[in-house]
Amino acid sequence: KVETHEIQLNSNFDGAFNYVTGYYTQTEELSSDTNIYLGIPTDLYRTTTPFRNSLTLKDQESDALFGAVFYELNEQWKLSVGARYTEDLKESLPTDLWTGGDTTFDEWTYSAKLTYQMDPDVMLYLSHDKGFKSGGINRHSNGACTGNPPPISGCTAIWDPETTFNYEVGIKSEWLDNRLRLNGALYYQTFEDFQVTQNLVQFNTVLVRNAAEAESRGIEFDFVALATDNLTFDGSVALNFAEYKEFENATCLPGTPGCVAGFQDLSGETLDHAPELTFNIGAEYRQGLDLLNGAEAFARLDINYRDDQNLYFELYDITEEDAYYLMNGRGGIEVADSWKLTLWGNNLTDEEYLAESLLDNTSIQQVPGMVRTYGVTADWYF
Repeated sequence: KVETHEIQLNSNFDGAFNYVTGYYTQTEELSSDTNIYLGIPTDLYRTTTPFRNSLTLKDQESDALFGAVFYELNEQWKLSVGARYTEDLKESLPTDLWTGGDTTFDEWTYSAKLTYQMDPDVMLYLSHDKGFKSGGINRHSNGACTGNPPPISGCTAIWDPETTFNYEVGIKSEWLDNRLRLNGALYYQTFEDFQVTQNLVQFNTVLVRNAAEAESRGIEFDFVALATDNLTFDGSVALNFAEYKEFENATCLPGTPGCVAGFQDLSGETLDHAPELTFNIGAEYRQGLDLLNGAEAFARLDINYRDDQNLYFELYDITEEDAYYLMNGRGGIEVADSWKLTLWGNNLTDEEYLAESLLDNTSIQQVPGMVRTYGVTADWYF
């Protein structure tokens, strides 16, 4: 159960100065009881004792005060500055690691952006932001960190908040009489107390821990090009380098290369789920139909690429995934603001790839990506 409320006060002055301020609150009640059974139920109504149990009972409350000011220095230069104070209260019943009660996480964050309108079609910007991801309490895990089987290395009751600092310079532009839109950005981002998720399949639980430091840097572009009145191309490309700057106490399975007493040093290694190169390109064709008033026939094709990546934060060789392409398509008939009929297909080449890969003490758990799927969707707008 989640309940949110927000109140804002915004200005609408004719001059160069404006502002927005407000208060936000969210309350959440979470109850989850997960059991894994081995063997065959004794009858229709009774089952064996759970092999693994995972219980979560938590209440959370988040409150925030925020504000931002906007100032037009002149016709070309504009400045915006904002700040936010967030306080998160998290309550939990006793767990394997936690005596029960509540804990509070709070942080000031901010954002600053300077824009320069070079001409009506080109805008440059420079921004700096501080972000905040709240901490939390690891849930009951039925022996994941105490007792028998042996405890997992690195178990802690509370994971700390993650803070990030982002620096970005970019361009937003339109060319060729607004037939080409081109945007680009160069960014550098650092993380303190970077949060990593350890999926313990053998204990039916998830542990969240903190790496010391991580960073991400890269460049990205996106475009939309109107080739003709009927044919549009669009796409994006990103080159990203993300690594642990410091993570000396990362957990690992005994016997794997570099693992000493259940720990390994991942400092300088690439983050999981962080391919260096990703891109997508799409084309869409639309043609009016004389047989139906206001109707258009459309067809679209998209190609997406993801570079090599590792799918588990402990970065084993066996959890690496090779680069792959996915091709999706759709086509149909649409009457604007009335109805649309679409024939669609995803992963048209039936590419085999992994979405997740987890390694525990006894086995590797792999989640395959979606196979080729297709169907028909009808939309009616009213």
